[in-house]
Amino acid sequence: SSTTYQKILSDVVDEQMNKAGFAANRLLRTEFNHVTGEAEMESYQDSDVAKYRYIAVLDGKTSEICRDLDGKVFPVSERKVGVNMHPMHPWCRSRTAPVLDSVVLSQHTRWSRDPVTGKEEKIPANITYREWEKRWKAKMEEASSMKRKLKKQLKPKKNLNLQKIWLSHKQAKL
Repeated sequence: SSTTYQKILSDVVDEQMNKAGFAANRLLRTEFNHVTGEAEMESYQDSDVAKYRYIAVLDGKTSEICRDLDGKVFPVSERKVGVNMHPMHPWCRSRTAPVLDSVVLSQHTRWSRDPVTGKEEKIPANITYREWEKRWKAKMEEASSMKRKLKKQLKPKKNLNLQKIWLSHKQAKL
């Protein structure tokens, strides 16, 4: 019927529009990251900054390539988008920071997100993604272990339920 055809066509158009919206959002976010990266590099060059540090977002969504690059230092003159400069991939959220002789990283902080609670916290800026990851992996394993224990404790006992059913059936016969 024409109603079925219209419904199918409507569903196809909706699906394509959602895909187009997703692709447009991905493109805008990635290009925005590229433009901000170029602006960072231009400001470093204008300020005679010779090197920059790659900074990945400290949360569980960060890509493997950005995790590996986090904390590494590169010459501004050798920056290459997709190699040692963000964006490394679509949706990339990484940034850079100038490497200055007068700045001691251990005296500064950076933001991270606790993977268990979701709360933001400040940690020393000299901690790399891989160091942070070791710390949160232990937390995640502990949280998973607690979750398994709770599930086991809360899981109904099959035999106990069968006993209750049998007892209620027996009482009904009396």
